[in-house]
Amino acid sequence: MDVVATIQPIKLLVAEITDGVVEPKLLLPANTSPHDFQLKPSQRRTIQQADVIFWIGPEMEMALNKPLAQLDDHTVLVTLAEGALDSEALHQKHDEHEAHEEHEAHQDHDEHEEHKEHGSHDEEHAHDDHEAHKEHAEHEESDHDDHAQESASHDGHHHDHGEDLHLWLDPHEGERIAKLVAETLSQADPKNRPRYQQNLAAFLTELEQLDKQLKQRLEPLADKGYFVFHDAYNRFEAHYGLSHLGAITISPERSPGAKHAAEIRERLIKHEAVCVFSEPQFPSPLVRNLIEGTDVDSGVLDPMGGQVAQGPKGYLRFLEQMAADFEACLGQSDK
Repeated sequence: MDVVATIQPIKLLVAEITDGVVEPKLLLPANTSPHDFQLKPSQRRTIQQADVIFWIGPEMEMALNKPLAQLDDHTVLVTLAEGALDSEALHQKHDEHEAHEEHEAHQDHDEHEEHKEHGSHDEEHAHDDHEAHKEHAEHEESDHDDHAQESASHDGHHHDHGEDLHLWLDPHEGERIAKLVAETLSQADPKNRPRYQQNLAAFLTELEQLDKQLKQRLEPLADKGYFVFHDAYNRFEAHYGLSHLGAITISPERSPGAKHAAEIRERLIKHEAVCVFSEPQFPSPLVRNLIEGTDVDSGVLDPMGGQVAQGPKGYLRFLEQMAADFEACLGQSDK
């Protein structure tokens, strides 16, 4: 049976379930942008010959929309973005805001009386969410035109709360995807169902153990400020209590404006951040120029898992490597 994953992180997850049965094929090299590429003839053949294909969906791997629409009935196409969990970042911010508002209300009984009617609390949430979004936009964008461009963007990046398509960076999503992979393959290849289910059970146990370890390791870094290359890490950050100050560019294929770069540089000089992260898929002297003459460190985050070795436990190694990369740079200020 031919099993295909479109991008490296999804292949790592699929391979956790297919271990001992079949090695999934990777359609796009790990150093390739998943939404900006041209398919080679060999890649088109891989698609046409596949029995099962796992992809995130049309907003992430945009160049695959037409080829995948032309598949015949023998190929099972699984869109992983369908049924994706709500962004934990949104829930976390909402819960923190609720706790903060409740605490203030108990401290000031008169203020509580003024807002005790049902609905006023929701209005405060809407206002605060608007202000938070406005502040975020001011930090992220170099000017109004860039902000408008980001709002209209459908390039597969985090373009609105709850729509971050880098699903694999959230261990909860990793669990959901693994279960979906196991069920899909068990139906497509019933004779190997016991092995798929056995692999799933082992993976979920190991993922839970690793998740607990990573939460303990990353907890001391919660108050460390940093900038990321592009806005791809919201799910990982929300899950582990991290939060970047801003992104250098809204899309890795697009250079940031001079005004935006100057604003980041100013914030670095003011010691608001301890690290600026780049990405191996998009080498650029920009990060080096931003931190030059400051005491801010630079690090590398690889959201596509290009440096993770193939083989069993690849997804677990991917999460561990992501955590280690955060630790390596954000922990420098404690030494």
